[in-house]
Amino acid sequence: MSIRNIKAINRFILTIRLMFNARKPIAMLVLLRTYIKLRLFKKVILRGVDIVTNYSCNLSCSHCNISSMEKAGRQVLSLKDYSDIEKQCSRLGVCQYCFTGGEPLLRKDFHKIIKAFKPYKRTILIQTNGQLIDSLARAKALRKVGVDIVNLSLDSGIAKEHDQSRGLSGHFAKTQEVIKLCKQAKLRVIIGTVVSHQNLYSKGMRALFEFAKNNRIILLLNLAAPTGRWHNNKEVLLTKSDQLYVREIVNDNEYLRLDMNSSVHQYGCPAFKEKLYITPYGDVTGCTFVPISFGNLANKSIKQIRQEALNTDLMNKYSSICYAAEDINFINRYMSQLGEDTPKYYEDVMNVVNDNCPVCDSRKNKLVLSQGYDYEYRVKGDINLFGCLECGLIRLLPRPSLEALKG
Repeated sequence: MSIRNIKAINRFILTIRLMFNARKPIAMLVLLRTYIKLRLFKKVILRGVDIVTNYSCNLSCSHCNISSMEKAGRQVLSLKDYSDIEKQCSRLGVCQYCFTGGEPLLRKDFHKIIKAFKPYKRTILIQTNGQLIDSLARAKALRKVGVDIVNLSLDSGIAKEHDQSRGLSGHFAKTQEVIKLCKQAKLRVIIGTVVSHQNLYSKGMRALFEFAKNNRIILLLNLAAPTGRWHNNKEVLLTKSDQLYVREIVNDNEYLRLDMNSSVHQYGCPAFKEKLYITPYGDVTGCTFVPISFGNLANKSIKQIRQEALNTDLMNKYSSICYAAEDINFINRYMSQLGEDTPKYYEDVMNVVNDNCPVCDSRKNKLVLSQGYDYEYRVKGDINLFGCLECGLIRLLPRPSLEALKG
């Protein structure tokens, strides 16, 4: 057996250890049922939902992607709404909820929100910066209400670099302490970090990789995307060689993970296939880094919104690369127009083409085919077909070059 296969087996064992919880037998049965359907019966079913409880936060991270999403005066989801969401998700086979923000622990009714999702029946994660887990009693209270896994963030294995990124001196040391408190409270811990072109090869990132390995903690690598405070900042994007390197180190270190590794049915982006993301206002997106909503729970069900998303060429496949962080065509055409006022609705984003119709000069378009391939002329790369809503002209965008047509 090769070393890579051994590490793949170790990665699987680590995942089982993370998810297994003897105190929640019903949750384990639901988890097993969902994974069997996904893996053995090859059914594409929803297994996880990220619940954004709020956008307020007690830190000021330089790379924050949700800092501008809070909408003053907009109606937020109530406990009754969350109870209804739980019922819908239960019928769809969801086995895991992740509560995130902002900083979710700033919500005074956070424990009530957790209880609305019947935590004894599901695996519960929270994504937090840890500032409010200030005692062993607080960590134990989280476990008592039903939390199983705590996802903390570290931006570097070097304290000064991490603190600078998070905008708070001493936060690195605080996070180390919170890790210990969570373990003492019998909470599982995972760590998330943001990987950019600037920090991928740095001493701080290498130190963080070693920290995860030495402490046997799974480290989730979130690839830098030009959204939020990094809107239109393409300097942070990974190059092609960076992308290859990331996958090499993930294959080499069983404690490192990309979001694609979390997919159970097959490797690739799980957005809408296996996971989705619900904002405090009820908008439903595929993930936090692609703030494109396919509908709102005020007028559509989760099942309906998910199906409409899966009917699009964008979301119906397990992409082996991250649209928001690695697909330069997607970034240039769609991410660049999102701006700070997000999320935006799918129809508003996909029907915008920064190119006037050559017949009627209209800018109103409808996406007919996304990311297709021209087999007749063997045009290299993804293509998109747009139909003008005024005159009906169908256009190929981006237009292939003469070199592409000849090649």
